[in-house]
Amino acid sequence: MIASFSCNKADDNTPTSCAFNTGNFNITINGADFDMAVNAETHFSILYNWSGDNASEFVLDSKDQNGNAMYLELGIPGQFSEGSTSYSSSTLDFDFFTIDVDTFNLYVSTITFSVSESKLDPADGVYKPVVATFTGTAHSFPWTNGQPPVNTMSISGSFCLNGIIMP
Repeated sequence: MIASFSCNKADDNTPTSCAFNTGNFNITINGADFDMAVNAETHFSILYNWSGDNASEFVLDSKDQNGNAMYLELGIPGQFSEGSTSYSSSTLDFDFFTIDVDTFNLYVSTITFSVSESKLDPADGVYKPVVATFTGTAHSFPWTNGQPPVNTMSISGSFCLNGIIMP
């Protein structure tokens, strides 16, 4: 079942709240913008303590506004907490955040999330919602010995993910 998309936006275009089982995600990679298109094929989940103790993760599998594949997978220690938090591949696994969008196939080496809303339901481990912006650095495949290649791409974006959407 797909829930209809609904997200109230503030004047600065930053999402502030999403209805349950809805979401949006946009990312800019080296100046190219990609927005998740919510349709019958969209899947995302944003969970805590599901595949790792004291870890948050999200998986997003969809298409962008042009019908191109959009797949992201993130696993970070702890909970998404309100405020600003940074992560890097030097302290986490090199594949803690992977991005496949359009022709980009990337690993993230550094990321900073600025979370404006985070409500975790401890009964089921589902965030209802997480609202954030992010900035970081990504690199294309392959990494050698866990080291990023010399190509560096800036990434930024925002998301408002609430619950789970499954086809």
